[in-house]
Amino acid sequence: MSPSPAMFARACAVLLAACMSSCGAEPDERPDIVLIVMDTARPDYLSVYGHPRPTSPYLEEFARQATVYERAYSTSCWTLPAHASLFTGEAPQVHGADQRTPSLGPELPTMAERLAQAGWRTGGFSANAWVAKSTGLARGFETFEAHWRRTEAPDPAATEHRTTTAVKAWLAQDDGRPNLLFVNLIEPHAPYRPRWEHAAPFFAVEAALEAATQALFPAGRAPNFLTVRHYLGREPLRELEWQWMRALYEGDLRHTDAIVKELVQAVDARANGRPKLVFVLSDHGENLGDHGHLGHVFNLYDSNLRIVLLARGPGFEAGKRERRLVGIRDLHPTVLAAAGLDARRADGEALDLRGPIPEQRLLSAALDDPRLTIETFPDELEGDPALTRHKRALDAAISTRWKVIRGTDGSCETFDLLADPREQSPLDCGALDATTRQGLEAWIDMQRARRKGDAAPVAAPQDPSTRDALRGLGYVE
Repeated sequence: MSPSPAMFARACAVLLAACMSSCGAEPDERPDIVLIVMDTARPDYLSVYGHPRPTSPYLEEFARQATVYERAYSTSCWTLPAHASLFTGEAPQVHGADQRTPSLGPELPTMAERLAQAGWRTGGFSANAWVAKSTGLARGFETFEAHWRRTEAPDPAATEHRTTTAVKAWLAQDDGRPNLLFVNLIEPHAPYRPRWEHAAPFFAVEAALEAATQALFPAGRAPNFLTVRHYLGREPLRELEWQWMRALYEGDLRHTDAIVKELVQAVDARANGRPKLVFVLSDHGENLGDHGHLGHVFNLYDSNLRIVLLARGPGFEAGKRERRLVGIRDLHPTVLAAAGLDARRADGEALDLRGPIPEQRLLSAALDDPRLTIETFPDELEGDPALTRHKRALDAAISTRWKVIRGTDGSCETFDLLADPREQSPLDCGALDATTRQGLEAWIDMQRARRKGDAAPVAAPQDPSTRDALRGLGYVE
């Protein structure tokens, strides 16, 4: 049987690397590239971003070697469109992976595809079922492993996280090519169930941790039962329950920080002489009562859109704190340019983060009509007014100072992000001066005009293991 073009390209890359190491050729300076996504981690709950409790001791250490981006944004408030933007550099309206079409189509090449074609060895390790072969986000990865926490019981005797073990095994298979390593860690995602070793700084005694976990995320209950309870408003969460929830989330963040440490140390231990670019980021945030919301559904507030982003390696200043606006889409041209590939973009919206970042910039975010989220509620509640008010698409325009969130239901909110960074005091959109308002709304209109043509809704992935994992995260019934 004749080898496929992809197999032939990989064989040529391996032979070239072997020749360069043994034939006296110039050393291969192409970098190893590492992307570690802390799924659902909001930056203002991490101590590296100033949170008063010790949720990220390793990232505080890592930050001394890296640039920390203090105003980084996602393109949406949930995993699929955010990762599609990370992998393609496009806005959700362009890549089309949303609640209506829950997969990335083949039209846009992914970061992994581009790098694989250029000779990189590509490995992906995902703990979120939205980042999977079935959703198109595994394209370009020679090795792709699903590490879905909700379908695999952790080994209490393990000395390291199972994803770390798998990544170490993959790194040990080094064949001379530069590496692209992508990892998604799901620990900060609800249901929050940290072990005592990670939750101890946030609870007075272990019995309090057990009580909080059993009260909010009891075994045997539907994963989204707390979301249903909250949004229907018939049994509001008590203040003590909110405190428990935040402490559980902090424990999961601290656990994730420990896994990131394992992964970065594993990468650094591979002394192959190549420069290493390491990015630690999140895909979106999480609401913990902010604006009356729970989880990461139904809104585009900063609690949902602001993300973690730290970058270490050539082109990034150690110990720097960057306050200019950046976005998850910027990782795509940054990685490609660092790999020596053409990263130019016709729209000019995504930037190589190693270069200058303008003082004034516009970013966008979008949430499609949340049909998949609504479907996770019991059928008899679908017409409940508490839910029907969320049956709308949302778009946001974000500038250095101003943010506008506009809904297809006619709603419009404005926030002065410099004077009101926690978005506690919404302004009527009419309060803006005419020029600023017209510019922000024109930006939203331009983004919506780029939206892929309306197609018939597509069901969420149907294979049993993926459905089970999504159900465990509360995404599907």
